[in-house]
Amino acid sequence: MGIAQAMLNDPKILIMDEPTAGLDPGERVRFRNLVSEFSHGRIVLISTHIVSDIEYISTKNAIMKAGKIVNVGTTDELVKQVQGKVWTCVVPAEKITMYEMQLRIINQRSEGSNQVSIRYLSDEGKTSNSVLASPRLEDLYLWLFPQEEISERGI
Repeated sequence: MGIAQAMLNDPKILIMDEPTAGLDPGERVRFRNLVSEFSHGRIVLISTHIVSDIEYISTKNAIMKAGKIVNVGTTDELVKQVQGKVWTCVVPAEKITMYEMQLRIINQRSEGSNQVSIRYLSDEGKTSNSVLASPRLEDLYLWLFPQEEISERGI
Protein backbone atom coordinates (compact mmCIF):
# COMPACT_ATOMS: atom_id res chain seq x y z
CA MET A 1 0.00 0.00 0.00
CA GLY A 2 2.80 2.46 0.87
CA ILE A 3 4.49 1.99 -2.51
CA ALA A 4 1.23 2.66 -4.35
CA GLN A 5 0.74 5.84 -2.33
CA ALA A 6 4.28 6.98 -3.13
CA MET A 7 3.73 6.34 -6.85
CA LEU A 8 0.50 8.38 -6.86
CA ASN A 9 2.46 11.56 -6.21
CA ASP A 10 4.40 11.02 -9.47
CA PRO A 11 7.84 11.34 -7.82
CA LYS A 12 10.99 11.86 -9.89
CA ILE A 13 12.90 9.68 -7.40
CA LEU A 14 11.46 6.63 -5.65
CA ILE A 15 13.43 4.73 -2.99
CA MET A 16 12.33 1.27 -1.89
CA ASP A 17 13.84 -1.06 0.72
CA GLU A 18 13.20 -4.79 0.22
CA PRO A 19 9.90 -4.09 -1.59
CA THR A 20 9.21 -7.72 -2.55
CA ALA A 21 9.86 -9.30 0.85
CA GLY A 22 6.91 -11.52 1.65
CA LEU A 23 5.42 -11.52 -1.85
CA ASP A 24 4.71 -14.79 -3.64
CA PRO A 25 6.42 -15.36 -7.03
CA GLY A 26 3.44 -14.16 -9.09
CA GLU A 27 3.14 -10.93 -7.11
CA ARG A 28 6.92 -10.38 -7.38
CA VAL A 29 6.66 -10.61 -11.19
CA ARG A 30 3.74 -8.17 -11.25
CA PHE A 31 5.63 -5.82 -8.94
CA ARG A 32 8.79 -5.95 -11.13
CA ASN A 33 6.73 -5.18 -14.23
CA LEU A 34 5.00 -2.28 -12.47
CA VAL A 35 8.32 -0.80 -11.31
CA SER A 36 9.87 -1.26 -14.75
CA GLU A 37 6.97 0.59 -16.39
CA PHE A 38 6.91 3.29 -13.69
CA SER A 39 10.66 3.95 -13.91
CA HIS A 40 10.62 5.54 -17.38
CA GLY A 41 12.01 9.05 -16.93
CA ARG A 42 12.54 8.52 -13.19
CA ILE A 43 15.16 7.28 -10.79
CA VAL A 44 14.08 4.22 -8.83
CA LEU A 45 16.45 2.99 -6.13
CA ILE A 46 15.80 -0.50 -4.80
CA SER A 47 17.67 -2.04 -1.91
CA THR A 48 17.22 -5.82 -1.94
CA HIS A 49 18.88 -9.15 -1.29
CA ILE A 50 16.59 -10.83 -3.82
CA VAL A 51 18.86 -10.33 -6.82
CA SER A 52 16.41 -11.81 -9.34
CA ASP A 53 13.99 -8.98 -8.54
CA ILE A 54 16.26 -6.39 -10.13
CA GLU A 55 18.38 -8.45 -12.54
CA TYR A 56 16.15 -7.88 -15.56
CA ILE A 57 14.61 -4.49 -14.82
CA SER A 58 17.52 -2.37 -13.63
CA THR A 59 19.59 -0.27 -15.97
CA LYS A 60 22.38 0.20 -13.44
CA ASN A 61 23.30 -1.74 -10.32
CA ALA A 62 25.42 -0.83 -7.33
CA ILE A 63 26.69 -3.69 -5.19
CA MET A 64 27.33 -2.75 -1.58
CA LYS A 65 29.01 -4.43 1.35
CA ALA A 66 29.25 -2.98 4.85
CA GLY A 67 27.80 0.32 3.64
CA LYS A 68 30.36 0.77 0.83
CA ILE A 69 29.82 0.49 -2.91
CA VAL A 70 32.13 -2.23 -4.22
CA ASN A 71 30.94 -2.37 -7.83
CA VAL A 72 28.71 -0.44 -10.23
CA GLY A 73 27.49 -1.29 -13.72
CA THR A 74 24.74 -2.68 -15.86
CA THR A 75 23.72 -6.26 -15.20
CA ASP A 76 25.59 -7.40 -18.33
CA GLU A 77 28.75 -5.50 -17.34
CA LEU A 78 28.73 -6.91 -13.84
CA VAL A 79 27.94 -10.47 -14.87
CA LYS A 80 30.95 -10.49 -17.24
CA GLN A 81 33.16 -10.48 -14.15
CA VAL A 82 32.16 -14.08 -13.41
CA GLN A 83 32.20 -15.26 -17.02
CA GLY A 84 34.15 -18.54 -17.04
CA LYS A 85 33.74 -19.04 -13.28
CA VAL A 86 30.31 -20.71 -13.12
CA TRP A 87 30.21 -24.46 -13.74
CA THR A 88 27.68 -27.28 -13.77
CA CYS A 89 28.10 -31.04 -13.55
CA VAL A 90 26.31 -34.17 -12.39
CA VAL A 91 27.80 -36.13 -9.50
CA PRO A 92 26.85 -39.30 -7.61
CA ALA A 93 24.49 -38.50 -4.73
CA GLU A 94 26.55 -40.52 -2.25
CA LYS A 95 29.55 -38.22 -2.87
CA ILE A 96 27.72 -34.90 -2.50
CA THR A 97 29.12 -34.28 0.99
CA MET A 98 32.67 -34.55 -0.37
CA TYR A 99 31.83 -32.11 -3.19
CA GLU A 100 30.23 -29.69 -0.72
CA MET A 101 33.47 -29.59 1.27
CA GLN A 102 35.62 -28.95 -1.81
CA LEU A 103 33.51 -26.75 -4.08
CA ARG A 104 31.60 -23.49 -3.74
CA ILE A 105 28.29 -25.10 -4.65
CA ILE A 106 25.58 -22.52 -5.23
CA ASN A 107 22.80 -24.85 -6.32
CA GLN A 108 22.07 -28.55 -6.30
CA ARG A 109 19.16 -30.56 -7.64
CA SER A 110 18.39 -34.27 -7.44
CA GLU A 111 18.32 -35.80 -10.90
CA GLY A 112 17.07 -39.23 -9.84
CA SER A 113 19.05 -42.42 -10.44
CA ASN A 114 21.23 -41.47 -7.46
CA GLN A 115 22.63 -38.41 -9.28
CA VAL A 116 22.80 -34.74 -8.26
CA SER A 117 23.23 -31.80 -10.62
CA ILE A 118 25.39 -29.07 -9.08
CA ARG A 119 26.20 -25.50 -10.03
CA TYR A 120 29.41 -24.17 -8.51
CA LEU A 121 31.85 -21.26 -8.63
CA SER A 122 35.51 -21.78 -9.49
CA ASP A 123 38.28 -20.33 -11.65
CA GLU A 124 38.41 -23.71 -13.42
CA GLY A 125 36.33 -26.84 -13.86
CA LYS A 126 36.99 -29.15 -10.94
CA THR A 127 35.44 -32.35 -12.31
CA SER A 128 36.00 -34.14 -15.59
CA ASN A 129 32.38 -33.57 -16.62
CA SER A 130 32.13 -29.88 -15.64
CA VAL A 131 30.59 -27.55 -18.21
CA LEU A 132 30.68 -23.75 -18.16
CA ALA A 133 27.31 -22.16 -17.36
CA SER A 134 25.95 -18.73 -18.21
CA PRO A 135 26.50 -16.50 -15.19
CA ARG A 136 23.76 -14.52 -13.48
CA LEU A 137 23.86 -11.52 -11.18
CA GLU A 138 23.35 -13.78 -8.17
CA ASP A 139 26.50 -15.69 -9.18
CA LEU A 140 28.49 -12.44 -9.07
CA TYR A 141 27.15 -11.65 -5.62
CA LEU A 142 28.12 -15.11 -4.36
CA TRP A 143 31.54 -14.81 -6.02
CA LEU A 144 32.22 -11.44 -4.41
CA PHE A 145 30.87 -12.44 -0.99
CA PRO A 146 31.65 -16.10 -0.28
CA GLN A 147 29.91 -17.46 2.80
CA GLU A 148 32.62 -19.86 3.85
CA GLU A 149 36.04 -21.02 2.81
CA ILE A 150 36.28 -24.28 0.85
CA SER A 151 39.00 -26.86 1.35
CA GLU A 152 41.79 -26.67 -1.21
CA ARG A 153 42.00 -30.47 -1.47
CA GLY A 154 41.45 -31.84 -4.95
CA ILE A 155 38.51 -34.01 -5.90
